Amino acid sequence: MPRAPNRFLARLPALAPRVLNDVAAADRRGRWRPAARAGAPVARRPLVVELGCADAAVLRAAAVARPDHTFVGIDWGPEALCAAADGASGDVTFIHGRGQALRRYFADGEVDELWIFHPEPCDRPRQRRNRLLSPTLLLDAHAVLTPGAGRLTLKTDHPGYYGWALGLLGMPPPPWFAAARAGQPVPAHVSRLRADELLAPDDVAPVVPEVAARFAVGCQSTDFWADPVAQAHVAGRGFAGRRTAYEEHHARRHRPIYLLELRAR
Repeated sequence: MPRAPNRFLARLPALAPRVLNDVAAADRRGRWRPAARAGAPVARRPLVVELGCADAAVLRAAAVARPDHTFVGIDWGPEALCAAADGASGDVTFIHGRGQALRRYFADGEVDELWIFHPEPCDRPRQRRNRLLSPTLLLDAHAVLTPGAGRLTLKTDHPGYYGWALGLLGMPPPPWFAAARAGQPVPAHVSRLRADELLAPDDVAPVVPEVAARFAVGCQSTDFWADPVAQAHVAGRGFAGRRTAYEEHHARRHRPIYLLELRAR
């Protein structure tokens, strides 16, 4: 019996130009900011892109609060994009596409910030090759980010994913990860840690020299919402002070949110 049409997918064309398909988004490559009028210069509007934006609660709120920025959210789920577009205002556009197509949608050096918030952990060994945060994506991210100033921010509740990201850059995991994996006590200041999600030493991503050479670490935190240094570092950014419903859930259960910010060299 044929599958019924996806009603959310059928809605997407009517949501244009707030929601763009892959072809329309590629046509905007290099032209996401307002063009100059009659030869007059236009002040550079920071361009912020969220990969895997889901319902884009944080992105939509940031677009209202920061009318001097341009925001773009990318997601493959039509239901999530319909929810994101409904009621959205400000300079925010959504792309029905995949985060791995960054260089198809954006020109080199065009993006000021990339957000990757709570990507699918893909924590089974055979799933890890499908992780959004991969050497290929990081190299593509470096290409589209503003040289010397563009930033990529990862937030995840998954300690194994955080350790994976550190490994790609040749950085060691927090020392208490090994203690938790071995069932030993961890420091009193460490929030609840799900040891079963930690990677075994042999499963940590090997350093990728090309990636490590292109990024500097701007900030890292193993408990973002309880870390005043990290909070001060991101002050003024579009996501500062804004928790997703997902993060609220984890906060109530005393589970930390891990943050890693990379700056394009």
